[in-house]
Amino acid sequence: MRHAHISTTELYTVVGLDDLVDKLAAHYSRPIQPTSWPTQYAADDIEAVFGDGQ
Repeated sequence: MRHAHISTTELYTVVGLDDLVDKLAAHYSRPIQPTSWPTQYAADDIEAVFGDGQ
């Protein structure tokens, strides 16, 4: 932002605790999306890197 002092930029980064809690609650209440991998990756390679997903 090209402010001369970091304290000026800090004014833009303040987050209220209530806002943070609300955002976290919204995030964790969303349905879990199923994991899908592009077809060009072999299932054995994906399992080797990420496990069996269980």
